[in-house]
Amino acid sequence: MASLVSVLMPVYNAGRYLRDAVESVLRQSVSDFEFVIVDDGSTDDSVEIVRAFNDRRIRFVRHDKNRGLAAARNTCLESASGAFVAWLDADDLCHPRRLQEQIKIFTRHPDVGVCGTWVKTIGGDSEHKWRYPIDSNTLRSRMLFDDPFATSSVMIRRDVLKGAHAVFDHAFPPAEDYDLWERLARVTGLANVPKYLTYYRLHQKQTSGAQSDQQAAAVWTIQARQLSWLGLHASEEERQTHLKLGVRWDFSGDETWAKRARNWLEKLCAANEKIGAFPKHAFNAVVAERWYWVCRDQTGAGMNAWRLFKDTRLASSYGGSLASKVRLALRALRGV
Repeated sequence: MASLVSVLMPVYNAGRYLRDAVESVLRQSVSDFEFVIVDDGSTDDSVEIVRAFNDRRIRFVRHDKNRGLAAARNTCLESASGAFVAWLDADDLCHPRRLQEQIKIFTRHPDVGVCGTWVKTIGGDSEHKWRYPIDSNTLRSRMLFDDPFATSSVMIRRDVLKGAHAVFDHAFPPAEDYDLWERLARVTGLANVPKYLTYYRLHQKQTSGAQSDQQAAAVWTIQARQLSWLGLHASEEERQTHLKLGVRWDFSGDETWAKRARNWLEKLCAANEKIGAFPKHAFNAVVAERWYWVCRDQTGAGMNAWRLFKDTRLASSYGGSLASKVRLALRALRGV
């Protein structure tokens, strides 16, 4: 009899943190799950660590050689039998109630096919909290700028994957997950549990310069196809602006940069107003939030930062709290 959930973990030379990651899954508050671990040709002690666990829920699969993360993730999917598949990377951790809380979301919302959680970071100099959007329209709109899911937090209905013939695409390393979530977002509802149920490990040298360049290229391919639905083909300056506003999370700059950002964001809203590729209200709010952050990071701009924010139609769509607007005004008054 198939399990309710298949927890999927690709492993490659993860011995340092693997034991803790596996134990965090085995301590889940629900018991109706199988745990598929795929070793992608590790050369460290990862295999020995997994084999030391004596738990009938673990199914261990080995690649004879390293095939890459997309291949390991696809082997996980091929090996899964549960109605839901849940991801956890081999250096991350999950809260004991993670699976339970996500199953609740799927039970209450049959239209939702992809569900993540909020995230706390571990392993860095300080703890960070990532509060991702929780409603489907905002998540779908946010896809244009960056990935609004932490992969180690994601659970998916397996029927949705089957219906979309969806697997991880080898053409998008190391953004295979972002590519898959964006494709699934076209055919199913999205959600995040508003609780910190996933712990993402930060490493000092997590991404090399070469990987960063490769990731930026993959991310842009994913975002350019979404822009094409809006009838937009970005210039090189617009591409750099979009990436800075999106995956690079860098909103700082001078007044010239702010005006360039405003022009691009207004162009996005105008295109969506005409074509309706994204839910209008949510899309405008997502775009306006980026504009708020640009104005917030206008270092030394003084009151001009507040004027920049207010003197555009983007401001009327900003859904942030009154407190956030007050903070921007006070920051402007101080000129910092």
